[in-house]
Amino acid sequence: MIQKDMVTVIITTYKRRINQIKKAIESVLHQTYKNVELIIVDDSPDDFIYRKEVKKFCESIIDKKVTYIQHEKNLGACMARNTGLYLSKGKYISFLDDDDEYLPTRIEEMLSLFNDDVVLVYCNANIIDLNNINKKRTYFDDGKQYRGNVYHKIMENNFVGSTSFGLIRTEVLMKLGGFDPKIEASQDWDIWIRLAEKGKFEYVSTSLVNYYIYSGDRITNDIKRRIRGLRYLNKKNYKYLCQHPAAMVNRKGYELRLNILNYDIRGAITCYGEIIKLQPYKVLKNISYLKSFGRLIIRKK
Repeated sequence: MIQKDMVTVIITTYKRRINQIKKAIESVLHQTYKNVELIIVDDSPDDFIYRKEVKKFCESIIDKKVTYIQHEKNLGACMARNTGLYLSKGKYISFLDDDDEYLPTRIEEMLSLFNDDVVLVYCNANIIDLNNINKKRTYFDDGKQYRGNVYHKIMENNFVGSTSFGLIRTEVLMKLGGFDPKIEASQDWDIWIRLAEKGKFEYVSTSLVNYYIYSGDRITNDIKRRIRGLRYLNKKNYKYLCQHPAAMVNRKGYELRLNILNYDIRGAITCYGEIIKLQPYKVLKNISYLKSFGRLIIRKK
């Protein structure tokens, strides 16, 4: 592949020590596609005890393509990504969470699928549970991912996954204004929806990212935050969801499951009632939701 087009990679980091972010940084610098600039945006609060240590390490990296930016105070993941976006020089842009890593051919393989109509290429990933290292799986197991004009599908559910899984045409993301800083969670889903309005998606079935699961400080482990993020996203998409009940049911089903994880019986009852109103004749589907709700009741007892 002729490596004429620059790709910008943004690593956003929050309250991580050097040994935690080093793996992510090295995975970008060791890509087979070499025309890459790396922007590290440190969004840790000013009282984070390892803040100076991380800054010293990042600024010591001897590579002119690496830029380190430190926010004066914590501004949130979306603002951190936007900081990197507005400094980027690449024709394409990619994001990497500080606790994940790219596999060596990730950028090269994904870049090969772009044409004038494609705004996003996404990939499969290895899911590595640090609490059970022997349990290995991939993010997409069925191989039935969506390509082309996917707007209606992405409105139903986030089939793309994490921001670490996507490579985006920078110009399009810039015109969208980047990430919405008001959304606490489902930030990736929101940006995929807005991109899907502008062009086609492509997909690489190969696992090109290592995505780590663990207990600790990350959005996916904060259930209440995920619920608030989903509700905010639903408000943004309210007009569409009212016109497409199937999409609304999927969203409410997801919220019901989050309420179950949060042991919120009242929230789960509300979601289940809304699902019944939207699809009263889909008995088997409604029973499946009821079974999930029943398991919550049993656990509460």
